[in-house]
Amino acid sequence: MKIVGICLVRNDDRFLDQVIRNVIDFCDELYITDHRSTDQTAEIANRWVDEHEHVFYQSINHPSESHEVIRRYAGEDVWIFGVDGDELYEKTVLAKFKSRLLSGEFEDTWQILGKVLHCNHLGKDFSKASGYLARPSRSMTKLYNFSRIDDWGGECSERLHHGNIVFKEGVTGNKDSSESEKDWEEADFRCLHTVFMRRSSLQSEQSINARPNIAEKNAFSRFQKIRYLLLKSLGLEPESKTKDTYMRGPLVQKDVTEFFREN
Repeated sequence: MKIVGICLVRNDDRFLDQVIRNVIDFCDELYITDHRSTDQTAEIANRWVDEHEHVFYQSINHPSESHEVIRRYAGEDVWIFGVDGDELYEKTVLAKFKSRLLSGEFEDTWQILGKVLHCNHLGKDFSKASGYLARPSRSMTKLYNFSRIDDWGGECSERLHHGNIVFKEGVTGNKDSSESEKDWEEADFRCLHTVFMRRSSLQSEQSINARPNIAEKNAFSRFQKIRYLLLKSLGLEPESKTKDTYMRGPLVQKDVTEFFREN
């Protein structure tokens, strides 16, 4: 059994280097699919490609192409690990979690939900972060056991989203939430989600809004698309309208020093 990472990015140069550094050893293969980035995202990704044989870069014209990269693994003994350019995992405990994953502890599980801190403020020394925990906020971690399916086709808006999942006979799409229910300090599969932080050097330094996700952009009317592109060109990307699920429960502060180790 192996772990295949699929990273879908677009203008994510502020955190991408650390995102990759933190999962590089967790993944046996890591695919970085870049949807028309215009900042330094491609340069950062290709530096990792040059230095690591198991890292691959692909420029794509539509987010749906990212799903085709991993669809071929359906039915194989592979865990597919979806990572975005604003999702940082803690490298040290992730190594422990990899051992648990490959030992077969979760072999009868379709999806594993992790512990998440949806970050709205990060200290200048990268030691403390404040935000909202999942749970009660929604977890967005993407780790799927592809040995339990025969195919995942149909119209996928991006990798691991929508489409038609064909489970093997007698198999269900069960989820394991044990990691997400642990305390932040006790979880091995934990993510610092910088969803409310500036993700690209092209964004205004005053920009602290969560960017619209792919599903939101696909639903834009013609007028909304024109408005979005105009504001984005001014460094004022509009705020997402669906990120309220990341702001449930109390605002907390956590030690995140290990997430930025080796930076």
